Amino acid sequence: MSELVEAQQKFSGMLGLLLVHIAKETEYRVTLGESWRTPEQAAANAAKGIGILNSLHCERLAQDLNFFLGGKLVAPPAEIGEWWEQQGGAWGGRFGDPPHFSLAFGGRK
Repeated sequence: MSELVEAQQKFSGMLGLLLVHIAKETEYRVTLGESWRTPEQAAANAAKGIGILNSLHCERLAQDLNFFLGGKLVAPPAEIGEWWEQQGGAWGGRFGDPPHFSLAFGGRK
């Protein structure tokens, strides 16, 4: 099995734990945002300054989450981003993309 496939499997398991954590341990609710991104879409986003060319979304190692509190869309709270980091993930709140949750791979977050 390739290193990428192993990382994808690890990320999928971590994401499941994150969603359970949010549902059971917080008052927030989430919906899934962008997960997979084509290389062409990543290039278009990078050209617009809203992403990077070599996005982990292209590797299936990133998930954007939409957070809701009281039925209103809100920014992901730092405590959830920090919880994710403690599990070994990378949180976009550290680099200007708060809805982004990923697993570092190939020097990228």
